[in-house]
Amino acid sequence: MWLFAGVAALAADLPAGQIIDRVTCEADPSQSYALFVPAEYTPSRTWPVIFAFDPGGRGRTPVERYQAAAERYGYIVVGSNNSRNGSTEISRILAAMTNDVAQRLAVDPKRVYLAGMSGGARTALGIALASKEIAGVIASSAGYPDSRVRKTLTFPLFATAGTDDFNHLEMRRLDRELSTTHRLVIFTGGHVWLSSDLALQAVEWMELQAMKAGLEPRDSTQIDRLFAARTASVDMAKSDVDTFRVLRELSEDFQDLKDVSTFAARATELGRDARVRAALQSERDEDRREENILRNIASMAARLSSDDRLAALNDLRQQWRDLSAKAKNPADSTERQMARRALSALSADGTSYTALNTGAGVVFPTVSGMTETSNGTKRYLAQPYVFRLAGDEGFACYAPEFGTRCEKTWQNEQYPVIDGRTLYFRNDILIDTVYSNLAPTGYTASIVESIYGSDED
Repeated sequence: MWLFAGVAALAADLPAGQIIDRVTCEADPSQSYALFVPAEYTPSRTWPVIFAFDPGGRGRTPVERYQAAAERYGYIVVGSNNSRNGSTEISRILAAMTNDVAQRLAVDPKRVYLAGMSGGARTALGIALASKEIAGVIASSAGYPDSRVRKTLTFPLFATAGTDDFNHLEMRRLDRELSTTHRLVIFTGGHVWLSSDLALQAVEWMELQAMKAGLEPRDSTQIDRLFAARTASVDMAKSDVDTFRVLRELSEDFQDLKDVSTFAARATELGRDARVRAALQSERDEDRREENILRNIASMAARLSSDDRLAALNDLRQQWRDLSAKAKNPADSTERQMARRALSALSADGTSYTALNTGAGVVFPTVSGMTETSNGTKRYLAQPYVFRLAGDEGFACYAPEFGTRCEKTWQNEQYPVIDGRTLYFRNDILIDTVYSNLAPTGYTASIVESIYGSDED
């Protein structure tokens, strides 16, 4: 898979020390990647490389995240501009990108790393699971490419997830089940790439793993610096359970590199503390509660294609209202985080729900089967219920012959007029019309016709 031979000096059109948005693969011009090469690069030695995969094919995004860490520790970073969710050409993308990099740059074949976010993380892990040549994977906001639970991996894994991330629960499950070398870091935020600061932490963690595995010579100065920073963080922990985690992770990360016996003993002692054990159990209970919420929502959604669909819709609307109220609480809490994760899961592509337009909150569950439209024509259509609009905001939503349409009128709070709004979604286009004291018949329909032709109701 990895062909790192025949290396030439860095070409003049690939300047070091800055991000290059697009490098076209010579053997396959349909493929390209964003690239960062550290300023001190020289072909006289080999360099570790991170191949990164964004779920939308935005190669520059991961390269930006890893740039500071790459400059500091001497990594090449490559972000595919072609790999994206749903792609069926990952093998072609991977071969073109890795071979092109190998021909241009001096890459260390023993230190090839993969990184990805969301579907890109699943791509990275899928590649690593099929290979014996990956030094490590950094997975942001998603885990394995399948539902299989794994106890062991042949490579170290650094994983991240946000507190409001709809894959937060998945990453916690992965962390609990995996017994080989790995680390999970939870940050305040949603379903996004890790920050540059967290990318630096991930690269430093991989540096330690490389030295422990003999892939890189041990650098005592670097080890001492990282160890000092980590030991200082012990006193910054906000609770006993946080202190327990910091001590345990420090002991694991620096095992065989430094004397960690004192820290390991403190971690063991804290692990027996009743308050710490209760806090860890509470976290597991919260995970089970979140699982139950998502399971109940899935059960309600399944009823939408049955004779009980009206009752199911009402149940789903009520569930959506309850979650929305908790998610809007200005005070951060585990309850608010859980509600935001559940709502995000309902809006996420690739789950049992389809996000029509996340900016406007147009979301409905995907249900197979024949549906009768307004003129009696039967066609395959996802159930035309828009939870955020129909549930939270009182819109009336239905399915005309094509697309999904939501309408609402209300009393203007400032002026003595009646306001109205119509939203129409079809083929990734959202038409949004707003009016006051006037409900112009055919106004939205005429816009739809001008875009799609005269095939609408």
